[in-house]
Amino acid sequence: AHPAGTPLTLFYGSGTKAHNLDFTRELAPVLLALMADHPELRLVIAGHLRLGPEFAAHASRITQVGFIDDIVDYWSLLQACDINLAVLSPGPFADCKSEIKWLEAAACAIPSVVSATATHADVLCDGVDAFLAANQQEWRDGLEALIRDPERRRDMGGQARKKALRLYGIGKGAEMLAARFGG
Repeated sequence: AHPAGTPLTLFYGSGTKAHNLDFTRELAPVLLALMADHPELRLVIAGHLRLGPEFAAHASRITQVGFIDDIVDYWSLLQACDINLAVLSPGPFADCKSEIKWLEAAACAIPSVVSATATHADVLCDGVDAFLAANQQEWRDGLEALIRDPERRRDMGGQARKKALRLYGIGKGAEMLAARFGG
């Protein structure tokens, strides 16, 4: 649990430079408002994202680490955070992208707010193992719910981890291989 006034860290991992526009269009205005309203918020960004000048007012609470190619280092950084963000601009391309950013956080029992892509909607249960956001209001509502309620963060992170293990754990992989190869 986070006592009042202690830092609470949001994590955004960007795998490609193409995500800059997604972040700027969909999430940046929400994060700026939340950072203004919640002085305890910190933002950690891993990857190629370039923040706009409007984030300068919050520079002391933002850590940018660039692209991390060592997965152990990436997970160490992610595990130190409280809420994961996975943003994609709506459209057919985003609907074909995987749920890997949610899965990485779920493996660490970290709750996520994610764009409401077709893949996310197929895999995730809104309000249970993630919050799905189709617009800026939904981004804000999901983030506010997690920022304000440590128990909700803990519960959603736990539900996400259970789902990740059920859908993608080694037992599921063995089951799929056995079915495929007649084991």
